[in-house]
Amino acid sequence: MIKKIVLSLLIVSFVTINLYSQDAKKNVENDFLTYLGHLMNHEFTESIEYLYPELFESVTKELMIETLEQTFNNPDIKISITMPKVHKVGEIRYIDSAYYCKLNYSHYMNMSFDNSDTTITLSEIDTRDNMTLTSLEGTFGVENVSYDPTNSSFEILSAKDCYAKSETGLTNWKFIDVDKNNMMIMNLVLPKQIIDEINSEE
Repeated sequence: MIKKIVLSLLIVSFVTINLYSQDAKKNVENDFLTYLGHLMNHEFTESIEYLYPELFESVTKELMIETLEQTFNNPDIKISITMPKVHKVGEIRYIDSAYYCKLNYSHYMNMSFDNSDTTITLSEIDTRDNMTLTSLEGTFGVENVSYDPTNSSFEILSAKDCYAKSETGLTNWKFIDVDKNNMMIMNLVLPKQIIDEINSEE
């Protein structure tokens, strides 16, 4: 009888923990898509509230918003993000007094130059577009970049990893993309255990 009671308690405990984990993972995904939604809609003040607070010890929120506005509201080059998708939400782990979770996601980025300036020659446009294409292919992979020369537009499939962070492990998730080319920032905001994992990945 006692064994049955203990077994029942263990089963209930396992189910409860599993349901808690699934709820937390769903919250991670929902918060992340909300963050990207604000970015897609150019709601930059709202979007930066989903970034790691530690980032603003180095860069002010005002400068971050200004940078985003200059990037997405540039009259010479139009940039938009579409079709965001979360592919995988990893296990939620408690590391150094906070909860962390790795996400893999993708979105399409559409970019097009404004060719209405009549002072720019066709040769200059061609050179600019070819240089841009080479740079994008080097960053995202040849297979993930398409180019339409008729309107100087590019479509890029961007697949990334990011780390979510929460003080409670359930709600209020904050995010930062993994960027191996900017490990100085990574080292400032992520615990050593995760940094070591990032460095060990090919």
